[in-house]
Amino acid sequence: KQLEDHERRVDNAEPEDQRHSRKFFVGGLSHTTRAQHLRDHFAAFGSILDVVVLRSPDGRSRGFGYVTFATTEAAAAALQSTHHVGGRQIDIKRAVPGT
Repeated sequence: KQLEDHERRVDNAEPEDQRHSRKFFVGGLSHTTRAQHLRDHFAAFGSILDVVVLRSPDGRSRGFGYVTFATTEAAAAALQSTHHVGGRQIDIKRAVPGT
């Protein structure tokens, strides 16, 4: 019963409510970008809990990843800026649950 109620609330939630407040999708990465590059870049906004760059079987970046900040304030500050990593402008947006 409680699980059904929770699922109903999530299904009816506004899109903004269904997004993580501290975790971001990072897209537009070059194939040579590593997690440490993202960590170094985003550390300017605050403490980082986790950084992941998804890789293909050959070890190259798949062009996207995730950054999780320790605080919502750091995440909000990062969201207000444009970002360049590895000579490219990258795109960040709040991650959605399940990512």
